[in-house]
Amino acid sequence: MDERIFTHIGDWQDFDPGWLVALAEAQHPQHPQIASALQACTRCQPSNQAYLTFVDPGRPQYDAPWQFASNVWLHDPDHGEIIIDVLTNGRIGGLEFIDRIEG
Repeated sequence: MDERIFTHIGDWQDFDPGWLVALAEAQHPQHPQIASALQACTRCQPSNQAYLTFVDPGRPQYDAPWQFASNVWLHDPDHGEIIIDVLTNGRIGGLEFIDRIEG
């Protein structure tokens, strides 16, 4: 993954999910829908140094596109633990790099 993705916090930008798809296929082969959903994540908005969003969170209400369902954990040798937010419609809402959380 290109570290420069975090240089424009708040701006929507292109994203190559290939490395995440490969991690999901290797670490969660029993859930191919996760890799498939990650493959569709080609635009992101970095919220801060630790979190990328793929769906505009808007105001989380019952009819908003950002409705949280569950988390999937991935481990990357370079980036550490990554938490994937899976939404109720099966899309990926965003991801968090645990090793980048300050505090």
